[in-house]
Amino acid sequence: MATALYEIPETEAGSEMPGDVHARRRERFLAEIGDGVAVLCSAPELIKSRDTEVLYRQDSDFFYLTGFREPGVAVLTPHDPEHRFTLFVRPRDPEKETWNGPRAGVDGAKERFGAVAAYPLDELDERLKTLLEAADAIWYALGSNDEMDRRLTRWIREWRLRRGRTAEARKALGEKLLAAADRRLAEAYAAHGIGLTVEIHEIDPDMTFRRNTLRERAQSAA
Repeated sequence: MATALYEIPETEAGSEMPGDVHARRRERFLAEIGDGVAVLCSAPELIKSRDTEVLYRQDSDFFYLTGFREPGVAVLTPHDPEHRFTLFVRPRDPEKETWNGPRAGVDGAKERFGAVAAYPLDELDERLKTLLEAADAIWYALGSNDEMDRRLTRWIREWRLRRGRTAEARKALGEKLLAAADRRLAEAYAAHGIGLTVEIHEIDPDMTFRRNTLRERAQSAA
């Protein structure tokens, strides 16, 4: 899809943009999110009357922190110095740029807009999950981008399942559940001719708990 860029006049942009001002804003924001990760989406490209391009104007929050005026995704990871400010952008395409205007591309994202790392937009799925994995929290404006909403909702659900409890906490919880089952089923355990197995199973095979009280008692009686 083509993009007609809205160019900010010099009087509106100021002499420092897009570098120093946005870098200072990012650093203030990064200091606030600790070991979290922030994901910011640009404004969508719009078409009216089926084939007429709408003049592109960047999302205000995205521009405030990046200074980037093209479609893309920004990821801020304060705990990862190699990806502290990452931009996913459209790659250079001389043919399309002839008709729709110049693109910064991966190199321009780093050289002109201060990105520590930059990748083509089509690598977003491959790389974003890795950038999110070590985060203590994920900062994202739900509703800002429908496609990203679906993507992050799925990944955050998986992330919570993996990060919800440490291995030690899961083991401790399993032992508590088994102890509660022992107390609840004590009468059944004591009855003659009753065989009972209690099992708690998680996706991680290392976190599987099994106990057969009747078998243990039979072995100890023998």
